Amino acid sequence: MCGRYTDTKRDKQFLVRMGLEQAEIDFVPRYNLAPTQTAAIVACHEDGRPELRRSRWGLIPSWAKDEKIGSSLINARAEGIATKPAFRTSFRKKRCVVLADGFFEWIKVPGGKQPVYIHLKSGESFVFAGLWDLWHELETFSIVTVQPNELLSSVHTRMPLMLSPEAVERWLDPKAAPDELSSILCPYPADRMDFFPVSPKVNTPHIDSPELVQRADPDLSVKSAPARRKRTKSFAEEPLLPGF
Repeated sequence: MCGRYTDTKRDKQFLVRMGLEQAEIDFVPRYNLAPTQTAAIVACHEDGRPELRRSRWGLIPSWAKDEKIGSSLINARAEGIATKPAFRTSFRKKRCVVLADGFFEWIKVPGGKQPVYIHLKSGESFVFAGLWDLWHELETFSIVTVQPNELLSSVHTRMPLMLSPEAVERWLDPKAAPDELSSILCPYPADRMDFFPVSPKVNTPHIDSPELVQRADPDLSVKSAPARRKRTKSFAEEPLLPGF
């Protein structure tokens, strides 16, 4: 699953390689992008020309009767995007990539849940594979998820589909048939990724500042979070977080 992510850099060379001429359009760094918020995606016209667009997170299928469905479609499991009614048309005709440079997950620890920030070791920007659709005049998107790699299997049962530069062109190509894309529906290499604990302030969507992606002491971080249900395990019974 991917429920929060960051888009704090705008690598012009990376975007130019994707075929964009205007690599920076009204760019404001985002440190805590949450569902229903507007974010940057890249999608292609029918002639194959890529375009940098603003779209709302939480896909609303064109046939939906109510926009509330978008809150339950922020992610699209790769295993079902070719057949599920909410995603199959977008998978065939409306694929996009979502600009990002990291994302958040939560690990169960004594006293609550510890947020962690997941990123590339290189610190570079990357993209998620996404699907978009148009509901009336509102454009929305969903982030595709896959099984986690070796690193993130200790964090969550899913991870967003992160595309290599080589895979981006194939994913965006409007002429590419869905069955030709199956080989890229796989987790990003674990050895290129890392994560560390961050402040529980990320739990609040309206907090959007650089401090959210700074390393925090995991013990102090959890203690500063709101009180949660009574502990049922001792610290020794909980697994340590990698890299702490």
